[in-house]
Amino acid sequence: MVKRFSIIFIILFLSASNLWSVEKKFVAEVIRISDGDSIVVRLKSPCILFRSNQKIKVRLDDIDAPELGGKKGGQPFARKSREFLRNLLLGKVVTITYSKRDRYDRVLGHVFRNDLDVNAEMVRMGMAQVYFLSKNNNYRNLEKSAKTHGIGIWSLGSDYTPPQEYRRQQREARR
Repeated sequence: MVKRFSIIFIILFLSASNLWSVEKKFVAEVIRISDGDSIVVRLKSPCILFRSNQKIKVRLDDIDAPELGGKKGGQPFARKSREFLRNLLLGKVVTITYSKRDRYDRVLGHVFRNDLDVNAEMVRMGMAQVYFLSKNNNYRNLEKSAKTHGIGIWSLGSDYTPPQEYRRQQREARR
């Protein structure tokens, strides 16, 4: 009896752990570019967590693009960053892998157009920096190279303000 219970428990445990280890991935069409690190997609086919044709907001994980800033004009390169991402993705079918949602209920994802890692491309071309909390060493190396060559945001030199610092300054100015 105990042996039978143990076998049933092991089977249930393995089944549950397989559910948690399923890679979270979906295919979608990019229907809007919000800024240099946020997009809206329409799911092409149903998956475990989303229904077919559902619109999903995606924040490109591990990167941080200059802020658009609304009426004040935002940061230098914010519009160029969004335009660069628009040229890469708008109307294209992409694959998105993700691990979680952020506090704004956006999917935090890595976006791939065919074999191109779009998040990495944004960093490589100086259209975004690596998010300050990211542990992605590949992206850090791409950022270092972009800085060294003065590409994109890094062409601003000491005039460049990281997006997280810009957001903090904006919050303080509203107080």
